[in-house]
Amino acid sequence: MRPKRSTWLAIAMLFGLTMDLAGHRASAQQTDSLEVVKAEFVGNYELMQYVTFQPGGEVIPRDYVARIMYDPLGNMSAIGMPSDLPHRVEATGDERTIGGFAYFGRADIDVAAGTVTHHVIGAPMRPELVGQGRVRYYAFDGDLLTLSIKDESGRMSGQLTWRRMWAGK
Repeated sequence: MRPKRSTWLAIAMLFGLTMDLAGHRASAQQTDSLEVVKAEFVGNYELMQYVTFQPGGEVIPRDYVARIMYDPLGNMSAIGMPSDLPHRVEATGDERTIGGFAYFGRADIDVAAGTVTHHVIGAPMRPELVGQGRVRYYAFDGDLLTLSIKDESGRMSGQLTWRRMWAGK
């Protein structure tokens, strides 16, 4: 006995509905993942460690004091300086001695790539950064946030480890 045309139509509709729901579920999971990661970023962090990696493999510790902040609306700001900057000012007598970084902007997260891009809106110490996207590879471990920097060839050239001070809750 051959199935009726209406039976095949019902099976096709059920299959289509199942596939549509499965696709919707996958999209919802991706959205939830993005929302979970966005929420995990929210907070104020202090710099625990900053190292750079030379092409020959040498690891150079950088003695910096710094803060970074991410808010729930997708904004970010970062500011940091060499720990010895006040002593440099004393030694030179020049109050305009500068060093470090300071910028703010929007933070876009790409969960699949494991990156956060800081889209620079303002950078008083380096105005040439305005309009640029500064890509960082992120990893969370409890209250620690590690942001890694890669050069054009994909080689890791720096890594900053931040400790959450306040989660904004």
